[in-house]
Amino acid sequence: MKKSEFKTMIRKIVREEVALAIQEVITELRQPIQQVSEPKSKKKKYSKNSVLDSVLNETAESDEWKTMGDGVYDSNNMTEVMSNQYDINDKNNADIIIPGGAPPEIKNLFNRDYSSILKKSIEKSKQKVGG
Repeated sequence: MKKSEFKTMIRKIVREEVALAIQEVITELRQPIQQVSEPKSKKKKYSKNSVLDSVLNETAESDEWKTMGDGVYDSNNMTEVMSNQYDINDKNNADIIIPGGAPPEIKNLFNRDYSSILKKSIEKSKQKVGG
């Protein structure tokens, strides 16, 4: 068999195979398309950004985030989550912020209860607005 005859035979075989493949594709395209409709869920508008809204709605629709790790995470066990994540078990807030520990005066700033000061400030603001 000559080289030219061999090339011609390969071309013929390739043409036949391509014709068969194209015929299969055409037959497949002519068949009716069955559209799968997605369940229509209400999309919430969280922001003006459509991409962000899309991501937030997708996250809200999935249930994966509800059971991360050992169970459901909510505000009741947020301290546990944060302490495990950032290694802040049994540490003073000031010790976390200031490497090597903080002097006692600084520690007191972070641990002090400021609610009475805030109440007085709110009362003064109300008096100024009202009077």
